[in-house]
Amino acid sequence: MHYLSQLYYDTALPTNPHALRSLEELVGAEQILFGSDFPFAPELLTGVAVQGVREYDGFHDVARLAVERENALRLLPRLRRRIGS
Repeated sequence: MHYLSQLYYDTALPTNPHALRSLEELVGAEQILFGSDFPFAPELLTGVAVQGVREYDGFHDVARLAVERENALRLLPRLRRRIGS
């Protein structure tokens, strides 16, 4: 558990409340990044993944923004320069 709690995880499709709650108990929102498996997953599943993160009641607004965007930008600062924010 010690080593697992030091990793970062992406959502990559299993965005149902049970999976997200379990992951959040392990690492917290600051170590979760949005992932969709696009373009390898069907577009419908990508939409479900987006909706699952947005509707998950365990993330407050700041945590949701972190998962959707800010955690990736913190880990990969060159992305911030590329997207102009």
